[in-house]
Amino acid sequence: MYAKFFTPDSSWTWLVTEGEPDGDDYCFFGYVIGLEREWGYFALCELEAARGPLGLPIERDLFFEPKRFSEIRA
Repeated sequence: MYAKFFTPDSSWTWLVTEGEPDGDDYCFFGYVIGLEREWGYFALCELEAARGPLGLPIERDLFFEPKRFSEIRA
């Protein structure tokens, strides 16, 4: 995992394993922890537009250090 995004006012987390430019946007692939736990694609514009239940924007965890998926699951 190379980057982590999260909602400060709920339990949603996006863990990025890879990404690439997609026109004016950026497309990521990674592990999403929300209502379900699943692998999938998500776009930076989707993260920027989304808000948590209290209206707070999704943030990038600036203190997250890259690690293996097995370390995160533990």
